[in-house]
Amino acid sequence: MNVLKQNIFKVLTNKITKEEFEYLIYQEQYVNQINSNNFITSIIEINYRNKEWKYELSKISVNYFGIKPFLILLIRSFCLELMLTDNYNRTLEICNSLGHSYWEYDSKYFTLWQFYHFEDDLDLIDLGYSKI
Repeated sequence: MNVLKQNIFKVLTNKITKEEFEYLIYQEQYVNQINSNNFITSIIEINYRNKEWKYELSKISVNYFGIKPFLILLIRSFCLELMLTDNYNRTLEICNSLGHSYWEYDSKYFTLWQFYHFEDDLDLIDLGYSKI
């Protein structure tokens, strides 16, 4: 289950593609658990060709892991990537994803609020209205 959890966060944070994730979840070890594990069944039943697949996966994950552990892992995963990237556009995408998580999960976590504002600051720098 730990490997599945890691792969869920990898696909939600764009570290693996949707196709790679689908390949992983359709492995025999998960398909054999369809009748006995509702969480795995829910993940396998998602229509990954639907544009809402990521939202559905995150909703199922929040219900299974809980909102606080889910957000901690999401923030950690994005922050690790943020530390390793030197690409401005990717930095902006990461901050955008974290900032929108503040509203999407209706959280009151200050960390997500900070990323929301950090994204605005980066936009102002990009537009030439501010400097680093």
